[in-house]
Amino acid sequence: MGLRPNEHTVVLLDELDEVFRTDSRDIAIQLRNIIESETRISWIAASTMLVKASVGKYGSPWFNLLEPIEMRNMDWASAYQLVLRLGKRVGFDWTESAVTAILELSGRRPYLMQLLGVRTTDGLNILGRSRVESSDVSAAVNQLVGEISLTGTYLGFVWNEAQWLGKLMLWHILNAADPLRAVDLERRVRQLMTKQGMALNNDRFYAAFDERLAWLTDIADALEIDSGNHVIFSIPLVKRYLERVVQREQDFLRRATAGLEAELKE
Repeated sequence: MGLRPNEHTVVLLDELDEVFRTDSRDIAIQLRNIIESETRISWIAASTMLVKASVGKYGSPWFNLLEPIEMRNMDWASAYQLVLRLGKRVGFDWTESAVTAILELSGRRPYLMQLLGVRTTDGLNILGRSRVESSDVSAAVNQLVGEISLTGTYLGFVWNEAQWLGKLMLWHILNAADPLRAVDLERRVRQLMTKQGMALNNDRFYAAFDERLAWLTDIADALEIDSGNHVIFSIPLVKRYLERVVQREQDFLRRATAGLEAELKE
């Protein structure tokens, strides 16, 4: 910057949530000082933690400094046109039903729209076809979900990082006949653990439950709470993936009980 005083620089920071770690706190504070003092640099930071619901909750050093922009789901019209335009650019003609299938299954999350779109057109390239039908999307989804459940890639973090309490919450939602309200979900998990012989410290359990629900909704984006306070899946593809994963779990309740007991003792 000293050699080129008239230039303005843009710096991209990815995985900014790493500075939430205790051992990185000093680095975060120093970086904040640089951001505040150096006016010739524009900063763009990407992080799953920098959502409005979590910035204050996790004591972020970026509070009141970075302006958060939510990058979850696109509006329907914009997402629809994006699929059509990108498809046409690479030589594919998407039918209305195929675009609708992509948008519904992905929850209009751009990274999942791209993933499903590429998997669908890869299959058509093999067949030598350029017209995309909804059945082609379904075939790609079935193949993708099978791969995810075996390898844990793409959406695997939802299950792998949910902790045992989060897995129990997901397990209950998947097995419920009707959508559960948050209070009913908490009660069912607590009652099940009591039946499994686990002595719960209620205050600690309630705090852990609220934290896991916040992670599953705000960070992992796997769940959302609707207007009736029901906890539902925010992305159909995530639900499809978790259904496959749970089917493969062996002796789940016993392992979950032991795992949760260990978590609540930490």
